[in-house]
Amino acid sequence: GGITRGQQAGPGLLTATVLFGLVAGGVAGIASAFAVGRLGSLRPVASTGVVVSLAYLAYTVVPWLKYPPNPPAVGSGETIGERTALYFGFVTVSLLAVVAAVLLVRALLARGPWLAVVSGVALYLVVVGVAAVVLAPIDEVPDSFPANTLYSFRIGALATSTAMWAGVALVLTGLTARTWRARQADELRRARAAAL
Repeated sequence: GGITRGQQAGPGLLTATVLFGLVAGGVAGIASAFAVGRLGSLRPVASTGVVVSLAYLAYTVVPWLKYPPNPPAVGSGETIGERTALYFGFVTVSLLAVVAAVLLVRALLARGPWLAVVSGVALYLVVVGVAAVVLAPIDEVPDSFPANTLYSFRIGALATSTAMWAGVALVLTGLTARTWRARQADELRRARAAAL
């Protein structure tokens, strides 16, 4: 026997979400560690929160708006390669655009945080907007497919991803806060020892 839809929706979905969460958490953790001290005057916990939030928006939310997921029964098997390439191409553009936007914000911070942030957001929106127009749309949902089912599936997929990213954010900010407190306590002990 093969894998049933129930197994895909239950244990399969949970397993896939946990595994992806571990990978996303690892990548976000590395990016957060690199970002500490490089995002203006943000403290480590805040910069970690910013990194995870940007990853969530660039990897999940914005691609979801361009290429919302469809139920497994929807879509032609002959176009799955093309659809996958378009989706991950857009995700790649979105992630590169957010990195470029952050670099622009850093470069302009000396001129004021407001100008820097607005410029970074504008750059991201322009790049992603152009990509959204250039990359071909995907619309293989038959007119007869129930709209409520499609809507529920897409919202459920976004909710699952949001919960996963929220978990990543809680774990990483918690670990960062603990590490930061331990480091500050160690520096305080050294300062007291040096003063004796």
